[in-house]
Amino acid sequence: MIVWIDTARYAEAQPLFGLAPLDRIARTLRRLKQAPVRVIVSGPATPPELPNGFERSPATGDAAARLLAALADTEDTTPVLALDAATVVDPRLVRHLGEDDPNPHALRIALSGEAEERGGLVRLTAADAERLPA
Repeated sequence: MIVWIDTARYAEAQPLFGLAPLDRIARTLRRLKQAPVRVIVSGPATPPELPNGFERSPATGDAAARLLAALADTEDTTPVLALDAATVVDPRLVRHLGEDDPNPHALRIALSGEAEERGGLVRLTAADAERLPA
């Protein structure tokens, strides 16, 4: 599994329980039974310091373009978990989408909130790229 993290709204993100958003995500990922193969951080507001093991993406453009670039760099069946660094996601949901899926290649989406407060977590593969809205 690859984890792709969008940091476009990182400047708006608030620390939770004293942890910066990327540190909170790193903690969640360390607790997974199967660690991600790669963790890619992408976006214009990516902080200069990243948690250990996280890599900075050189891709530019809006979130869709950057996610498509990450998908193009993976095998068709490799699951990619895409999330927004500014959205607080329950670690159990990350664990469910990252590990406990009987059909690991199926598209999975979890959304919450409304309008500008919308947050999401998506599990997809490179084969799902054509399903992404422009």
